[in-house]
Amino acid sequence: MIVGILLAAAVLALGVAVAGGRRSETGWHTMAVSAAPDVALVSSAAAIFAITLVPMGGAHEVELLPFRDVVEALKSPIDLSALEGEVFNILLFVPLGAALAVRGLAIGRTAISAFALSAAVEISQLLYVSGRTASTDDLVLNTVGAVLGHVMLSTLAPRARARPQDT
Repeated sequence: MIVGILLAAAVLALGVAVAGGRRSETGWHTMAVSAAPDVALVSSAAAIFAITLVPMGGAHEVELLPFRDVVEALKSPIDLSALEGEVFNILLFVPLGAALAVRGLAIGRTAISAFALSAAVEISQLLYVSGRTASTDDLVLNTVGAVLGHVMLSTLAPRARARPQDT
């Protein structure tokens, strides 16, 4: 729990520092509008930490065989409750991908950033958060979710996206 709070505080401090650096002569309204992508980014990261780094009680588990749970859930009869967890892992990172797109990150950097954040969460779950399972599925599905969020924002609201920071 302490690790989650510290990670969330670090991300929040980074967001505030970035937003504070954008203050301009045109007033608070302009600063608030320009800070909106930073607030979205910090909010999505804080939500990820709050949801994934809460202890569930029990022992730490590790699942290294990719998509074993997905394959098991899709066997006849289909286990919808098991698939819900996999879909949730995708949806959890969609806002992060959209926020990174608004900040101007290219899709490749969005994928790398989401993968790195997801890896940090999985390692934290393994080492510090009781009752959680560190899983390769989560790592892959979280990254897919961020890429999906990036693509959705870029497709549905292309003017909301800032100029790319890389190619």
